[in-house]
Amino acid sequence: MSWGLVMLAPLSRDLRERIVATIRDGSSMRGAAARFSVSPSSAIKLMARFRATGRRSPIEPEISSAMTASSRMRPPPLRHSFDPAIIE
Repeated sequence: MSWGLVMLAPLSRDLRERIVATIRDGSSMRGAAARFSVSPSSAIKLMARFRATGRRSPIEPEISSAMTASSRMRPPPLRHSFDPAIIE
């Protein structure tokens, strides 16, 4: 099976749980990946995340406080209005 450079949708919660359960029951990560038709790297990363955090879900990106503060300080968008006096 060739994985190429195709990006697919994230694994469903049910599929992530089944992969973790299969590996915990003694299957290899590559074996579980083949069984559920996912890439070996997906199963390996999933188990690494599960072992480190106990979570099966993808890690949510963190938004820094500086980023949220700067987004609050942005000026409102400019509103363009037509002024016929300018054309004369």
